[in-house]
Amino acid sequence: MFNSLIDFFSKKQFLIIILLNVLFGALLFLYLNFIGSLTSKYVVYFFIAPFFLFILFRYKKTYVKVIAPLFVLIFVENIIISRIPFGPFLRIGITLIFGLTVFASIIWHKKKYAYPKYSKVLFSLFILTAIISLVIGSAKGKEYLYVNISDLITYYLGFILFFYIGYQSIENAGDLYKIVLILFIFGLMTAAGHIFSITTGINLEMMRGQEMVSASRDLSEGNWRYGGFFGNVNSMSAFYVMLIPGGLVLLFNEVRLSIRVISVIAILLMIISTFIGASRGALLFIALNIILSLFFLKINLKQILIGIGFIIALVFGAELVIGNYLQEFFDRAIDEITRKGTESPREIIWFYTFKIIRDYPLGVGLTWHDYSPILMKYGNIFWANPHSMYLQMLVQTGYLGFVSFLLLVVQAISFIIRAYKKTRNSIEKNAFAFVFLFITGFLLMGITEPIFTNQYKLNYIFGIILGISLSFSKRILDLNQNQINTTFGENFNETIVQNG
Repeated sequence: MFNSLIDFFSKKQFLIIILLNVLFGALLFLYLNFIGSLTSKYVVYFFIAPFFLFILFRYKKTYVKVIAPLFVLIFVENIIISRIPFGPFLRIGITLIFGLTVFASIIWHKKKYAYPKYSKVLFSLFILTAIISLVIGSAKGKEYLYVNISDLITYYLGFILFFYIGYQSIENAGDLYKIVLILFIFGLMTAAGHIFSITTGINLEMMRGQEMVSASRDLSEGNWRYGGFFGNVNSMSAFYVMLIPGGLVLLFNEVRLSIRVISVIAILLMIISTFIGASRGALLFIALNIILSLFFLKINLKQILIGIGFIIALVFGAELVIGNYLQEFFDRAIDEITRKGTESPREIIWFYTFKIIRDYPLGVGLTWHDYSPILMKYGNIFWANPHSMYLQMLVQTGYLGFVSFLLLVVQAISFIIRAYKKTRNSIEKNAFAFVFLFITGFLLMGITEPIFTNQYKLNYIFGIILGISLSFSKRILDLNQNQINTTFGENFNETIVQNG
């Protein structure tokens, strides 16, 4: 028996495992004795993270590869772990590291899937215009070069990375639908986190330590409606605009009771979170996106009764939760919305931003450091951004970059609509409806918020969903076209035989 154990452990793969464990133990021993302790964040960076990254690289289920970076993005980065500084100007988050790991895994394990016509050209133009704007912004000095490079990597290259992950990863309807469901659950968790922050006054970012969030908003003062996993209440509300209408599709079209129950709870919490967050734009755009969702709902007598029951449950649940736990914050939100009404500085900002765009057709640079001084020069007002994704993109990438981005999105939407009409699979139809409403929610919220560059959380999530939806809809259309060609060929050959 002893000899058999020796033979067992003398095999190559076990020797490698033993060697790696010895090396790991030695490094951990040296670290604990000379540098830090188990409570230090660097233990996570150097000893725990590589283990998870290795598993992610080797893991076979593609939907997990897509979801893992999104989970880290929403619930870990800047909540538990801060971004890591690389030089004086650039900070890299673990989400980007996870994304690069998935990117490498896809290249290593999967066969590359062809892109639609013109998409490569549009992406190339989009990045080229961003680089041109970077050069324009960097001409003012070395410090401008640093921040422009940082924003190019964080927002534009990061967006393309996550688009690639989404496009090349998902091949079947089952994985696509799992991502849809998990993303919707992420919305539920986000709303729960926000409600927790508001009711307790605890900023979730405090998990990193007080010194790491000293510049963050104090929830006990005028910024009571902030907090949660997104930090920025407008970015969080934009997430809901993308999710709630798709949740209605799950509620009315899904046959599983468990999914319907989760949908009701998630929609209820997200609506409450939006109300107490007092985001006027989000409330408006949720309503508009819900109108779009009506085109995807299976409306019949049964669904009407379910809808009536859902509305009753929603109203009763909201009244119960708000009346017992959130009345104070709900009253504050009503006062906030009433006080602001339809007034907004956006009209003034937009007026002068249009003048800037007219005079800078190639963009002014990729950062608020480039835009804000020019806005002050034109309008004598200080603002960090135009408070519109579309104006922000025009300011940053010029006309050509703006048009390239819009054409990419329009291409994806057209593919989704065509694939939705072609497929007869209910799971595929529900998934296509969800991603369509997710994209339209992003586009609607972009009217009043610069959500492409205001925070990379939405930017990366949108990149993945855009890539997944374009890829899978193209696969459906290609499969349908191949079936048509095959049928035509068989009929054509049969006709030749008969005539012959």
